[in-house]
Formats: sequence, structure tokens, C-alpha cells
Amino acid sequence: IFLSVVIVAAVICNLWCAARLGRCLPHKPLEAAESTLPPMVAFLRSLPTNAWVYVAISALHALHGVAWGQFAVPLIELLLADIAKKWRVLLLGALSAAGGVVAFLLTWPAERTGLYSVILWTFRAKVAAATVL
Repeated sequence: IFLSVVIVAAVICNLWCAARLGRCLPHKPLEAAESTLPPMVAFLRSLPTNAWVYVAISALHALHGVAWGQFAVPLIELLLADIAKKWRVLLLGALSAAGGVVAFLLTWPAERTGLYSVILWTFRAKVAAATVL
């Protein structure tokens, strides 16, 4: 319920700000000849297959990040139920720290190879790890 209230408040605030900003902008009608943007459907159809693969892999990568953030603690609690709580908390902290260090150290190779390559190899590694498990 709290999240719903926050979302509604943010939407109302954005609409109010946009309405106030709209009064300050010049009101010039957009002519069809002035528009240089293609129609949205034509733009989406013109995207190459690699772009759609990139979008799909990025979505799966984001989904994995959200799922890990939501379920890491209950999963560790379930899998390591016979280990003391102190060690489970330390393990979760160590995993988070190790992930941060690895992400920081991989920024330089990622700059050289490009974001697409990094996300593609990350996705491949995750699929391989999931297959092994």
C-alpha cells in the first residue's frame, strides 16, 4: 500500500510540474512538414535483430538483478538453515562486497569491449551456471 501511495504521489507531482512548465513554453503548433521523427511502429519495425536481442538480454539481466535482490536473503536462509545466523549474514555481506569489487574491476575491460559484449557474456555465464546447477 505504501508503494502505491508513493507512486500516485509521484505521478501527481509530475503532472502538476508538467502543467506549470507548459504555461512557460511557447505554444507553436507542430506542422506535419516540420516533424522529422518516423512513426513509432515504423521505427520499431526498422530495428535490426541485434537490437531486439540486446533489448531481450538487457531485460533478462535486469530481471535477474531484481530477483536476486528480492530473494537472496530468503534463499540463503533456506539453503543454509543449519549454519549459524551470524555466518549467513556474513556470507550475504561478503557476496555483496565481492560483487561490487568485481563490477568495479571490470569497468576498464568493459570500456574497451563495449556494453553489448559485457551484457552478452554476462548472460552467457549466467545461463551456463544455471545449466550446471
